Amino acid sequence: MKKRIVELDIAKAISIAIIVFSHLTFSGQFQRNFVSLFDVPVFFILSGFFKNTSFKESISEGIKRYLVPAYFFLLLDIFKDIFISNGFVSFF
Repeated sequence: MKKRIVELDIAKAISIAIIVFSHLTFSGQFQRNFVSLFDVPVFFILSGFFKNTSFKESISEGIKRYLVPAYFFLLLDIFKDIFISNGFVSFF
């Protein structure tokens, strides 16, 4: 098991707290825009800072994990629209 870096965990916890705080409290547009300039990007940078995979591996993993199911359900929706909505198949 890899040794955890406590300071990095604390920084991620603080960035999560800032994200939650900004969603709950800021009603003014200026404050929300100002905080959103850095809250989520800081969290993403901290989360991916010590990832042990290459960029190419991350991209291929993302394609397998997100794009393949997305295209599957997109095609399923297209077929549903073609066959069910146009009257080729009727359930009623």
